[in-house]
Amino acid sequence: MRNVLETVSCLPQTYGKTVSMHINDKDFDIVARNLIITLAAFVAPDDAQAVDCMLHIWYSAMITRTHEDFLWARLRPLISDVVLKIERKAPDAVLGKTWIFSAGTCRAELTKSQWDLLLSYFEVPAALTTERAQQIRTAVTLAPERQDHRDRHLCAQKPAHRACLWKFREDGILLPFSSSREHFIVPNPYSAPYHRRGDLVTDSCFRTFYQSDDWPMKDSADPLAGWSFPEILQVYSGPASNDLYGKLYIHVRERLTTFRQRLSVRRCEFSFLSVNAKELLTRMDNIRFARIEVSNITDVGYLGMPQTAAYLGRLLDHPRGNPYSTLISLFLNAVDEAERSLGDMEMQMRDMVRAMPFFNRGGKPKSRYDPRIVLSTAAKDLMRDGDHYFNM
Repeated sequence: MRNVLETVSCLPQTYGKTVSMHINDKDFDIVARNLIITLAAFVAPDDAQAVDCMLHIWYSAMITRTHEDFLWARLRPLISDVVLKIERKAPDAVLGKTWIFSAGTCRAELTKSQWDLLLSYFEVPAALTTERAQQIRTAVTLAPERQDHRDRHLCAQKPAHRACLWKFREDGILLPFSSSREHFIVPNPYSAPYHRRGDLVTDSCFRTFYQSDDWPMKDSADPLAGWSFPEILQVYSGPASNDLYGKLYIHVRERLTTFRQRLSVRRCEFSFLSVNAKELLTRMDNIRFARIEVSNITDVGYLGMPQTAAYLGRLLDHPRGNPYSTLISLFLNAVDEAERSLGDMEMQMRDMVRAMPFFNRGGKPKSRYDPRIVLSTAAKDLMRDGDHYFNM
């Protein structure tokens, strides 16, 4: 969703053509969240309400009654109307719906089962209290068996940033540090990047944040990871200059505001799908793109580069008509995989030794558990010649 926001927001004001985007993910819960966020941008009566609702659906474990009322009054009817019309269709039938707004259109092509599931996302389990929801979450984010992992992570942070990181692990609400949380009492049922549990998934548990007794994300999941950290640090947050999540809150709010404002001056068309990337070529046989962003499916653990190019490269504009058409990928693991394939422990040790001077104050470490050893081990990747491995 971040890439959708950034693309629309960064187009020059002089660009007057329609922007058409097709957003796909194999995991339906991600598609559902992104669709709900986009619909909120279209239907909210003003920028402030739209941005506040979009931000907390996206990143907060709890939302307010105001958010819940808006979603039930303005968004749920859009989905329930579709579900009512297709109630006699087969569960695997693919059905499309296009919502037309003054600023553009929003379309979803989902199976009948997925439409039913999308409607169920608006329901918070009746027995789930605010307290129980927080217990479910902190059982993961503050799990005793993960203390060593947390300590190693916090060890590398500035003291003030540790306080911010810890507060977010405790309450999971994206707000400036000193902002009141008292109105955030509704467990967020709308957005979760990861939820499936192998082959144990059933329709009743295939939902979002709080739809089962299991927090769906890793304890290390962090909204900071989705944005440019140097940009976040440069955000002005008033006298609270070390309020890390306050800076993130301001940054995301500004990006959402710009996105919403761009919708009012430029026609945008969004289409949502939830299929395997291999199927996109058959689903979009007559559509060609100037840009296709494929995230990290080029990693060996997913499709890999050859298959990604074969299945999605053919959806790009032909170079004769558009020499700038581009397949954009994130090679998340390529450097690590190349390094492991060499098994070059000597080079890894050399990188660690290069990192040591940055932490080696107060005398020589007396133990391999010394925090300076921990930090230099973590920092060795920053000393690594990534280009050397990537070029392989």
